[in-house]
Amino acid sequence: MNGMDHAGWMIVGSIASMVIGAALHWAIRKDNCQNCGIAELKAEISRLCLLVYSLAEKAGMSLKEQLEIQNLERPK
Repeated sequence: MNGMDHAGWMIVGSIASMVIGAALHWAIRKDNCQNCGIAELKAEISRLCLLVYSLAEKAGMSLKEQLEIQNLERPK
């Protein structure tokens, strides 16, 4: 085996180990959002938005002003 063959096998081995490592990392981390509390965060945001709407109604804001508040929560 000459130097080029040896270098080629080293490159193939490196790529194969990177692929295996990435697959293992993906398999271990794929359910991370179930443990991070994102569902509770979304529920809390919805609750706070409803609170803002009810406070806006009590403050006597017009429908146009309430719609402006709704547009603020939407991502652009």
